Amino acid sequence: MSAGECAPGDATEGTHVAVVRHPDAAFALLGSVQTTLIFTLASIAVPLPVIGHELGLRRPDLILLSASYGLTFAGLLLFGSRLADRYGGRRALTVGLLLFATASAAAPFAPGIRTLLAARLVQGAGAALVAPAAMAVLRGVFPSPAAYGKAMATWGGLSVLGATAGNLLSGVILSCLSWRWTFAVPLVVALTALALAAPLLPSTAPQRVRALDLPGALLATAGITLGSYGLVVTDVRPWSSAGVLVPLLGGAVLLGAFLYVERRARDPLLPARFLLNRRRAAALAAIGLSACGTAMTFVLLSLHLQQTRDWSPLRTSGAFVPFAVVLIASGRAAGPLVRRYGPGAVTTAGLGAAAAGLGLSPPPVSLRTPRTRTGCCQASSCWRPAQRPPSEEPPCSPPQAYRRRRAGLRAVC
Repeated sequence: MSAGECAPGDATEGTHVAVVRHPDAAFALLGSVQTTLIFTLASIAVPLPVIGHELGLRRPDLILLSASYGLTFAGLLLFGSRLADRYGGRRALTVGLLLFATASAAAPFAPGIRTLLAARLVQGAGAALVAPAAMAVLRGVFPSPAAYGKAMATWGGLSVLGATAGNLLSGVILSCLSWRWTFAVPLVVALTALALAAPLLPSTAPQRVRALDLPGALLATAGITLGSYGLVVTDVRPWSSAGVLVPLLGGAVLLGAFLYVERRARDPLLPARFLLNRRRAAALAAIGLSACGTAMTFVLLSLHLQQTRDWSPLRTSGAFVPFAVVLIASGRAAGPLVRRYGPGAVTTAGLGAAAAGLGLSPPPVSLRTPRTRTGCCQASSCWRPAQRPPSEEPPCSPPQAYRRRRAGLRAVC
């Protein structure tokens, strides 16, 4: 993308930006918010078995709960970008943080899956507004191309930091307190950002009114959410089942209709020329594949280690440390490698290395000899004796070490 070409959702196009007195402090605030958005996405993985035991949930419920935040985050991201375009970055950021903070405050008091699921969905909706608004404000903080490029180089590593912190801190919090306290982190960060937004962040007033493009927004949101749901449920349903094919095909039809509508819209959410660039389309596909693979690996590995290996939450969090170290190191090495070998070669090598790592992972429990304990919750499904009706399927249990700690004994880490 050239320096003068604006991507969809770039809320800096046609805006008036005020002068920033403390750009470093503003960047620290925006960076903390961005890190927290990814922290919230990753922090649910380690506590899943304990949440399932406390609320009486089964594996499909846990998978849906882990994906709910990402469903609304991804589905509403384009529309959130347009709202930031239309109403200004700081205003959109404030509204998004209010939604995010409200849901984060309600989630710890959830008595059951419905309330907790609703809170996670609202969290994702707030994040879909906060993320593009923060990018818009960031452009106002660093108006010069050189300063903005340097800031973006650091910004790209915040997702890694957030995912790492989510997996590590959630295990520590769960071992010391309760899974409900993991929502205190996004709540505190959101409230702090709301308090400091006005004195630190510039106001970005749009110089022209952008159309909301409600038909495109509805089609994009429904198509992305429905298609994502179809991919999520493949973990508990076969690909050939109606529960998978219907949402996948429905999402594809809605996204096709979205592209048709956008080609005829005067002010589209996603200009057709944006996806016509083959390099950009390939890069977006690579980002999507790596993000989906990483998210599902976190969830399934956490379930496997705690339910099958009987690891404690703290030890499970520690298992992600090597992944985080390698991820940070490879991120720092990516720049010089791209300059020497080109982005295509580095991207291909990265995806190949990720595929090799997944290939070396242990096979699912269903492909190995299962344990003979009645009601033992496995990594792929809750194992139950043949005579137990499906309606009486036991909920997934937390690891032995966690149960001993909750009983007042020393946790085995």
